[in-house]
Amino acid sequence: MTSRQNMLRVAELAQVSIATVSRVINSPDKVSPETRQRVLGVMQQLNYTYNVLAGSLTRQRSMTLGLIVPTITNPIFAESTRGVQERAARQGYTLLIGNSDYQADEEARLVRTFRQHRVDGMIVTSSHPDSPALLEAQRAGVPVVLTYSSRLRSPLPSVGVDNQAAAAEAVGYLIRLGHTRIAMLAGTFQSSDRSYARYLGYNAALAAHGLPRDPALLLEVPYAPEAGANGLLRLLDQPGPPTALFCSNDILAFGALRAALDRGLSIPGDLSIIGFDDSPMAALTNPRLTTVAQPAYAMGERACDMVLALVAGTPPETTALVLPTSLQMRETTGAPPPHVAATHQLT
Repeated sequence: MTSRQNMLRVAELAQVSIATVSRVINSPDKVSPETRQRVLGVMQQLNYTYNVLAGSLTRQRSMTLGLIVPTITNPIFAESTRGVQERAARQGYTLLIGNSDYQADEEARLVRTFRQHRVDGMIVTSSHPDSPALLEAQRAGVPVVLTYSSRLRSPLPSVGVDNQAAAAEAVGYLIRLGHTRIAMLAGTFQSSDRSYARYLGYNAALAAHGLPRDPALLLEVPYAPEAGANGLLRLLDQPGPPTALFCSNDILAFGALRAALDRGLSIPGDLSIIGFDDSPMAALTNPRLTTVAQPAYAMGERACDMVLALVAGTPPETTALVLPTSLQMRETTGAPPPHVAATHQLT
């Protein structure tokens, strides 16, 4: 059958005009979501495909988006990826996904590769939001939207959370519980501006409550469970060990929690632990992890909306969207050990 005969068959079964089928293929954003899904469903049933390259030459679009995440092993990025992919699919877009492994060089290579594949836009969780590769892509006319970032004065649009404020809230909660020796396990600052923003929030909370900042209570480590475990053991083995720990993501917190339990510590009796992300496993650990929740799926959806608006030449209402976070108070946080609390009251 010819392409036109195929389109006629799709139109007949979907109960739409052939012009509507053509719009679904060439300008999906001009068709209502319900109609678009019905037409695409019929196309799938008939195993009907069309020449993407020929269509892209006609409309000057490839109907593909590039997505770059730091790692595919952290469930939080899987959740935002799902948000991007499902939103993109409803608009007739295909998603190309790359994993930078927190490496600036690999991120730049992926940006160049996506540009060679003529993606219409890119959504990037970047280690370096001001990287030359990203800025060059934007100058070349390829819209780039950052995720998990809240850089209000960045030249690149972003959808994220206020990492500094969220971290300050979490550490402030530990202080209100009575903790004064609060450590932080931070993802390496060079690989994540988000980790550094959370460190700034940690510092801000200490300062707001008149607590001194002890450099010995801060460790920069890779984002891996074993790094969280080893980092906590280093903190516990030093003079004046912490009674509370703030981790810049849940992966580090999971490792720290395992190491603490293996050492025979009571959680939270001997040590309180807070993570960041509220990944699915956070509510399943024993004890269940207190953590900062960020809306990963919604972040993916909104980033996709933003980049597609930029592709269509319709600037979104804001190019620096900050989504809300919430502190999920579960079972890994409590008051410090009685002897520590008593000592604090006397000083």
